[in-house]
Amino acid sequence: MVKLIRNIIIIFSVCFSKNIYSQTSAYWSIGSDNIFHFKDSTLIEQHNLNFFNNGSAGAIVSRSNGNALMFHNVFNVKCFSKSKTIKNGDSIVFVPYYRSSSFFQRNDSIYDLINFYDTFQYGLGFSEIERYYKNYKKRNGYLFDTLKNFKNGFYLQKIKVSSNGIEVLEKNKLIIEKSNTKHHIYSISRVSDYKYRILSGFSGDYCDDKIYILDLYDGNLKLKDSILLPNPATLFKEPIFIKPNKRNYRIQFKFVKLNFSQDKLFFTLEAVLGTDTSQITIDLINYSGLFYVDIDPVYGKILSTPKEILKFQQPIDGIINKSPNGKYYKIHDLVFSPNDSILYFMETEQKIDSIERKRNFQFTHRLKAWKYRKESSFNPETVLELHQKTQDYGIEPTISINPFGLLTILYINKYFWGLNGIKFLILNETNKPKGLLSSFKSFETNGGSYSVRVEPAHFLYDFVRLDSKNDYSCEAKVSFQNRSDLSGGMKDFTWYFMKERGKTDTIIGFEPEIIYTKSGDYPFKVHGYSPRGKGYGEWYIDTVHIRIPPKPIASFKAVDTVICRYLPLKFINQSSAKELKQGTQEKYVWTFGDGSTSYDREPTHTYTQTGVYTVSLFYSNGYCDSTLVKNQYIRVVDAPKPGFNTAVVQGCVPFTAAITDTVSLNVTKKEYLFSDSSVWHTILSSSIYHTFYKAGHYWAVQKLYGNTGCIIRTDSVQFFVSKGILPSDSLAIVSASFDTSNNLRIEWQSHQAAVSYNVYRSARGTSYKIIANTENTNYIDSLCREQAFYYKVKAVDSCGKLTQSLNEVKPHYITTKRLKLNQAAIIEHQAAQGMGVEQNLILQSSSDFAINLALEQTNPLNPYRDENFTISGYLRKCYRIQAEHNGKKVYSNYECINYEPLVYIPNAFSPNGDGNNEVFKPSVIGIISYELKIFNRWGQLIYKGNTSWDGTISGKTAEQGVYFFNLRLSRNDLQNEIHSGMVHLLR
Repeated sequence: MVKLIRNIIIIFSVCFSKNIYSQTSAYWSIGSDNIFHFKDSTLIEQHNLNFFNNGSAGAIVSRSNGNALMFHNVFNVKCFSKSKTIKNGDSIVFVPYYRSSSFFQRNDSIYDLINFYDTFQYGLGFSEIERYYKNYKKRNGYLFDTLKNFKNGFYLQKIKVSSNGIEVLEKNKLIIEKSNTKHHIYSISRVSDYKYRILSGFSGDYCDDKIYILDLYDGNLKLKDSILLPNPATLFKEPIFIKPNKRNYRIQFKFVKLNFSQDKLFFTLEAVLGTDTSQITIDLINYSGLFYVDIDPVYGKILSTPKEILKFQQPIDGIINKSPNGKYYKIHDLVFSPNDSILYFMETEQKIDSIERKRNFQFTHRLKAWKYRKESSFNPETVLELHQKTQDYGIEPTISINPFGLLTILYINKYFWGLNGIKFLILNETNKPKGLLSSFKSFETNGGSYSVRVEPAHFLYDFVRLDSKNDYSCEAKVSFQNRSDLSGGMKDFTWYFMKERGKTDTIIGFEPEIIYTKSGDYPFKVHGYSPRGKGYGEWYIDTVHIRIPPKPIASFKAVDTVICRYLPLKFINQSSAKELKQGTQEKYVWTFGDGSTSYDREPTHTYTQTGVYTVSLFYSNGYCDSTLVKNQYIRVVDAPKPGFNTAVVQGCVPFTAAITDTVSLNVTKKEYLFSDSSVWHTILSSSIYHTFYKAGHYWAVQKLYGNTGCIIRTDSVQFFVSKGILPSDSLAIVSASFDTSNNLRIEWQSHQAAVSYNVYRSARGTSYKIIANTENTNYIDSLCREQAFYYKVKAVDSCGKLTQSLNEVKPHYITTKRLKLNQAAIIEHQAAQGMGVEQNLILQSSSDFAINLALEQTNPLNPYRDENFTISGYLRKCYRIQAEHNGKKVYSNYECINYEPLVYIPNAFSPNGDGNNEVFKPSVIGIISYELKIFNRWGQLIYKGNTSWDGTISGKTAEQGVYFFNLRLSRNDLQNEIHSGMVHLLR
């Protein structure tokens, strides 16, 4: 904790954004031609912008090293360092009116310049246009010739700033189109890093008719809401009667400002009531009023209707455009204290005294403060009075919060017709006004602006950047991420935190952490300082919103507080929490006083010893925890100790459970209940037997009556009884069939008590051996294919008992052989056994393993002789038996016979076109392929191929005569065969 220095005190802000107009770097611009440079609250240097000679400064961007980066005037955007222009802004073609434009930072190096273009004559004064075309046309070109093609509305210029100057990335992008003919920006606020909220006014020929609320982010401008002008008839309390059809109203918004928290929008209205005559309108009454509306700070929506809190109205003489002698009042300028609790505004009293045709003006400017956060009614107090006496109209002072959180008053010190200078008043206590007793620091400059008002320019503020994170437990730990711009040497950070009960903490460091123990909105401020050069400092004012979740409440009760020993006791959890931490689960820890613990929400606990026990519950909602302790809460009385055991708890129907009772002490009676019935049985012996006749899960329940009156009932043992196989059960094979790969598939019936099936095999129908145990109702035997085997299947239940085999099955089986020279094939058939009645027995055959088998013979004799065995062009022939057993098709094994390889070679051929014996080729059976070569009588090769010779040589007809051949064959038994000889070619 430290005591804050009085002359830079800032009571902490409750806002989350930064004001662009006033809370900026150390640079300030007043009037139209000057930039004033402050360090703390002292003016140390003044820059004059006249050397640019092409317009006034409308918006200025400063760097964190204390130097101005770039400025914007009515003609262009330029970089400058002190007094030297670095680079022209690539001739951005229009900046119509400097009060209608501002810089916005999009990221570390990219800036957006937002302009509003209305029409040429309204966007630039005629004198500026004339000066431009006279002085700069030849040097710069006709920049403004393109304006005739522009629509009214907002335009964006995207600018990149680097060490080389300014690079324009995008020019004149229309982002909002408006048909109004006049516009200006009232104020700009920062919603978050690189997101801005803009208050703009659009108007007709004479007056603003709306306030527009717009948000700008990443180059996109979106309209959020708007406020219409109120009905002017509701503003005036007319002192004289004016006919309704003769009334004439003129009304406009004047000063519009969002507070730091952006939850309230204040504005002033100025209006005139006149009456229409036959020729002219005569002004009769002036009006000046102060209003506010509530705003949604996140979405920028209007939440209430405007409320008038202050107004003045006074008569005027509209015929001669002069006010009569007397006092007149006006409201202007709106600023807020850094802690966002006080509205400061200027109330100007104008006293007119005309003597001998000379009008003397005496102005009293009263700085007033209203604590709008604390006071329900409007009750402002006067902080300062400034007096001015002149023969000319007075110059309204400008009020703002300077970069150090101090209230600054700027005004032209004009006592006569001449301009003497610009005066600064700095108020030391912006958050605790003391009325006319407040202390001001004052100094005055020489020369200055000729403009009527002295205003700060639009500065871009983005050097101290912070993010914060709140981690909640029973308290809140706030950690900060410092993302400030350090390129200008900023390295020293001092943090001032408002704490609970009005206390403050001061921390020096880059990224501090701070603890809060109570919920609330806690303002803080940070001062970043760079020691380079003359030094540069900047304030960041914000608020941490602490919302510590309410502490959880641990609460519970037991179903009974007096309990028998060995009897389970249920605990009811009555704990509550208004909020649970996201991503975590509630945590419970029970202690029962006997050394046992539980982490269940609602546990059941059994005490095994008599006595009085203290029970506690620890409960956490992820943020915080609560513990409830109930001392000597549970009393446990004596009771019989339950107990019995059984050796086997699982079996098949019928299952007999054998139980041995072990209870002997403190018991007067014992009863048992088996859950397949509802009858309690009194037990006298220590051995108990019970038979279960149906499958299911069952409990054996013991009930003990004790000497103390306790009745102990425990569900001690659970029995699992499965469906079983009876001695009379049997299982039948329904199918045994080969596939074309000679894998035998066996299928059988299912059994409701089976957990698996044993498959047995035998070569002769005796001495079966188990070959498989499977949970399926089928099995594929792919091991033995050279003979037919016998098979049987038995079902196995969970207790290991087996069914009987209803049948022993042997599948259909064939054997084959070939007669010499492929005269015929012999097929011998072994009929199936054990599958019942055999029907529709047929023999199927195919060539070369064809999938679709053709019917060869119905009901073949055994053995069967196939006289049509040889089929030209194939290598083999295959056979199998198809039959039906009980409506299900089955197949025998699949047997194929290779043809005996045979070759016939002709000794002559006649390629004369008569269609007979036209080519020379061998006739073959059982031959996979062959290669034929033809030679002439001199041994020259004239043909080579694997088909036939057509009697030509290289496409020409060969002569009649004798030729020689060589034939090489590949047989189906994988042997090679060679033939050679001669052939006669006849014509």
